[in-house]
Amino acid sequence: MKYVFAFLLSAIIVNGYAQKDAPEQALVRLEDQRLKAIIDRDSVTLSSLYDDHYRGVLTSGKQVNKVGVMEFQLSNNPYVKISIENVEAAVYGNVGITTGKQVNRSKSGSILGQSKFIRVYLKNGNGWKIIQSQGTLMPED
Repeated sequence: MKYVFAFLLSAIIVNGYAQKDAPEQALVRLEDQRLKAIIDRDSVTLSSLYDDHYRGVLTSGKQVNKVGVMEFQLSNNPYVKISIENVEAAVYGNVGITTGKQVNRSKSGSILGQSKFIRVYLKNGNGWKIIQSQGTLMPED
């Protein structure tokens, strides 16, 4: 009986931790979906991730709204391989923040450019939506 109780207690604890991490994991998955939509030039999926009132700053310093960021992202060079690394997420009530690094490589694998990003998500009746973001170019090594 002691073993059954110990097993049930540990299952409850593990389940509690898994549920606690679920919103952060959901935001990391959204970052993966966003990247896939950019690579696939999937404007429907990409649009669904951004709030209609989105505002952001590109790595060039240019300020953009939802239309501007989508035009920029969907105009990516098909010969450049984009990846994201070190993605982390934090959730504060109905606000989520993701940070990470984007790496752009040539088809041969050489690094063409890198940038850091931060995106602010808001959770409402339509799920998580990106409401703000900023990219910062990283200096070449």
